[in-house]
Amino acid sequence: MRGERIVFLVPGFFGFTSVGAVSYFRDVETALGAALERRGVEARIVRCATQPTASIPRRADRLRRQVIAHRGLGARDLHFVGHSTGGLDVRMLLTPDVKIAAGNTEELIARRTRTAISVTTPHHGTPLANHFLTVQGHTLLLLLSAL
Repeated sequence: MRGERIVFLVPGFFGFTSVGAVSYFRDVETALGAALERRGVEARIVRCATQPTASIPRRADRLRRQVIAHRGLGARDLHFVGHSTGGLDVRMLLTPDVKIAAGNTEELIARRTRTAISVTTPHHGTPLANHFLTVQGHTLLLLLSAL
């Protein structure tokens, strides 16, 4: 609906929307929803599914597609909360002149974005990433991707 506010919760590396009864953002979603309601702010909160072990460009494209699928291109305000690698996904999606897909959806999303919050995001890299450059790291990523 036009004028709608949407908050996208973007999980990090190895992140999941939910596994059984466990939700990645359960407490965050509950607390954020209650805080917005107390302030009289109406917003729809969307827990994003991600490709847990994919590259940042692939994860950013998945995020872009989810914004579109959840009618974000018609929303008035978009807000993003990215945890860990999810913050990198958000940053790539919103970076001016970065092309993730054909067309101009990145620009349309950026125009509607009011806030982008990153929580414990490794903006300058992480030593853990170096492990995934090794043969053992590649093997682990393949196994995890298969799950």
